[in-house]
Amino acid sequence: MSVTTYTENELDKLKIRIGINKDYEEWFISDYEDCFFDLGEYEDIELLNELMQACCELNNEALIKAAFDHETVNSASYALEVLENINDNYCLLEHLKDNVEYGMYLVDNYYMDEFKQLGHLSKYIDYEAIGHDCELNGQILHTEYGCLEIIK
Repeated sequence: MSVTTYTENELDKLKIRIGINKDYEEWFISDYEDCFFDLGEYEDIELLNELMQACCELNNEALIKAAFDHETVNSASYALEVLENINDNYCLLEHLKDNVEYGMYLVDNYYMDEFKQLGHLSKYIDYEAIGHDCELNGQILHTEYGCLEIIK
Protein backbone atom coordinates (compact mmCIF):
# COMPACT_ATOMS: atom_id res chain seq x y z
CA MET A 1 0.00 0.00 0.00
CA SER A 2 1.61 3.21 -1.15
CA VAL A 3 0.33 6.29 0.66
CA THR A 4 1.86 9.48 1.94
CA THR A 5 1.56 10.21 5.64
CA TYR A 6 2.75 13.22 7.60
CA THR A 7 4.06 13.99 11.04
CA GLU A 8 1.97 16.45 13.06
CA ASN A 9 4.43 19.24 12.26
CA GLU A 10 4.41 18.42 8.52
CA LEU A 11 0.61 18.36 8.53
CA ASP A 12 0.47 21.78 10.21
CA LYS A 13 2.83 23.20 7.57
CA LEU A 14 0.72 21.64 4.82
CA LYS A 15 -2.45 23.23 6.21
CA ILE A 16 -0.78 26.63 6.25
CA ARG A 17 0.48 26.15 2.70
CA ILE A 18 -3.01 25.38 1.37
CA GLY A 19 -4.67 28.13 3.39
CA ILE A 20 -6.34 26.28 6.24
CA ASN A 21 -6.13 28.61 9.24
CA LYS A 22 -8.34 30.26 11.86
CA ASP A 23 -10.07 32.33 9.11
CA TYR A 24 -10.52 29.43 6.68
CA GLU A 25 -11.05 26.26 8.68
CA GLU A 26 -13.01 24.27 6.12
CA TRP A 27 -11.75 21.90 3.47
CA PHE A 28 -13.23 19.16 1.37
CA ILE A 29 -11.87 16.04 -0.26
CA SER A 30 -12.74 16.10 -3.92
CA ASP A 31 -11.56 12.65 -5.07
CA TYR A 32 -12.63 9.99 -2.62
CA GLU A 33 -14.78 7.49 -4.50
CA ASP A 34 -12.08 4.84 -4.88
CA CYS A 35 -11.47 4.45 -1.16
CA PHE A 36 -11.77 1.05 0.53
CA PHE A 37 -14.19 2.45 3.15
CA ASP A 38 -16.97 5.04 3.09
CA LEU A 39 -15.13 8.34 3.02
CA GLY A 40 -16.93 11.64 3.32
CA GLU A 41 -15.76 14.79 1.63
CA TYR A 42 -15.38 16.63 4.97
CA GLU A 43 -13.40 14.00 6.91
CA ASP A 44 -10.93 15.14 9.55
CA ILE A 45 -7.54 15.22 7.81
CA GLU A 46 -5.66 14.46 11.03
CA LEU A 47 -7.80 11.35 11.47
CA LEU A 48 -7.24 10.34 7.85
CA ASN A 49 -3.50 10.78 8.30
CA GLU A 50 -3.63 8.59 11.44
CA LEU A 51 -5.67 6.02 9.53
CA MET A 52 -3.16 5.90 6.68
CA GLN A 53 -0.29 5.57 9.17
CA ALA A 54 -2.09 2.59 10.72
CA CYS A 55 -2.53 1.04 7.26
CA CYS A 56 1.17 1.47 6.52
CA GLU A 57 2.18 0.00 9.89
CA LEU A 58 -0.05 -3.01 9.37
CA ASN A 59 1.43 -3.48 5.90
CA ASN A 60 -1.14 -6.08 4.81
CA GLU A 61 -3.45 -4.59 2.21
CA ALA A 62 -5.25 -7.89 1.57
CA LEU A 63 -6.12 -8.30 5.27
CA ILE A 64 -7.33 -4.70 5.49
CA LYS A 65 -9.56 -5.00 2.43
CA ALA A 66 -10.91 -8.40 3.50
CA ALA A 67 -11.73 -7.11 7.00
CA PHE A 68 -13.39 -4.02 5.52
CA ASP A 69 -15.43 -6.34 3.26
CA HIS A 70 -16.74 -7.99 6.44
CA GLU A 71 -17.32 -4.82 8.45
CA THR A 72 -19.66 -2.00 7.51
CA VAL A 73 -17.04 0.74 7.67
CA ASN A 74 -18.94 4.00 7.32
CA SER A 75 -16.48 6.49 8.79
CA ALA A 76 -12.78 7.11 9.12
CA SER A 77 -13.00 6.81 12.91
CA TYR A 78 -14.61 3.36 12.66
CA ALA A 79 -12.06 2.35 10.01
CA LEU A 80 -9.30 3.27 12.46
CA GLU A 81 -11.00 1.25 15.21
CA VAL A 82 -11.17 -1.79 12.91
CA LEU A 83 -7.48 -1.40 12.05
CA GLU A 84 -6.43 -1.05 15.68
CA ASN A 85 -8.09 -4.39 16.49
CA ILE A 86 -7.57 -6.19 13.19
CA ASN A 87 -5.02 -8.75 14.39
CA ASP A 88 -7.17 -9.62 17.41
CA ASN A 89 -10.32 -10.10 15.32
CA TYR A 90 -9.21 -11.54 11.98
CA CYS A 91 -6.80 -13.91 10.32
CA LEU A 92 -6.54 -13.92 6.53
CA LEU A 93 -5.71 -17.33 5.11
CA GLU A 94 -4.82 -16.24 1.58
CA HIS A 95 -4.04 -19.76 0.39
CA LEU A 96 -7.56 -21.03 1.18
CA LYS A 97 -10.18 -20.34 -1.48
CA ASP A 98 -13.25 -22.42 -0.58
CA ASN A 99 -15.03 -24.44 2.09
CA VAL A 100 -13.25 -27.69 1.17
CA GLU A 101 -9.84 -26.11 1.65
CA TYR A 102 -10.91 -24.50 4.92
CA GLY A 103 -12.33 -27.81 6.20
CA MET A 104 -9.05 -29.54 5.34
CA TYR A 105 -7.10 -26.74 7.03
CA LEU A 106 -9.13 -27.16 10.25
CA VAL A 107 -8.74 -30.91 10.35
CA ASP A 108 -5.03 -30.83 9.51
CA ASN A 109 -4.19 -28.10 12.02
CA TYR A 110 -6.57 -28.73 14.91
CA TYR A 111 -8.18 -32.16 14.79
CA MET A 112 -5.66 -34.47 13.15
CA ASP A 113 -5.13 -36.61 16.25
CA GLU A 114 -8.86 -37.27 16.58
CA PHE A 115 -9.22 -38.14 12.90
CA LYS A 116 -6.19 -40.45 12.92
CA GLN A 117 -8.09 -42.63 15.37
CA LEU A 118 -10.69 -43.23 12.67
CA GLY A 119 -8.14 -45.11 10.57
CA HIS A 120 -9.41 -45.97 7.09
CA LEU A 121 -12.75 -44.28 7.85
CA SER A 122 -11.05 -40.88 7.82
CA LYS A 123 -11.26 -40.81 4.01
CA TYR A 124 -15.01 -40.27 4.40
CA ILE A 125 -14.65 -36.90 6.12
CA ASP A 126 -16.76 -34.25 4.41
CA TYR A 127 -14.37 -31.30 4.38
CA GLU A 128 -16.78 -29.17 2.38
CA ALA A 129 -19.49 -29.62 5.03
CA ILE A 130 -17.06 -28.68 7.81
CA GLY A 131 -16.08 -25.48 5.97
CA HIS A 132 -19.70 -24.76 5.07
CA ASP A 133 -20.80 -25.06 8.71
CA CYS A 134 -18.04 -22.65 9.73
CA GLU A 135 -19.21 -20.20 7.08
CA LEU A 136 -22.84 -20.50 8.24
CA ASN A 137 -21.77 -19.97 11.84
CA GLY A 138 -19.98 -16.76 10.90
CA GLN A 139 -16.50 -18.11 11.61
CA ILE A 140 -15.21 -17.47 8.09
CA LEU A 141 -15.90 -15.25 5.13
CA HIS A 142 -14.68 -16.04 1.64
CA THR A 143 -13.26 -12.94 -0.02
CA GLU A 144 -11.35 -12.31 -3.21
CA TYR A 145 -8.25 -12.11 -0.99
CA GLY A 146 -8.67 -15.55 0.58
CA CYS A 147 -10.53 -16.97 3.54
CA LEU A 148 -11.05 -14.46 6.33
CA GLU A 149 -11.19 -16.23 9.69
CA ILE A 150 -13.27 -14.20 12.15
CA ILE A 151 -11.84 -14.61 15.62
CA LYS A 152 -13.92 -12.18 17.66
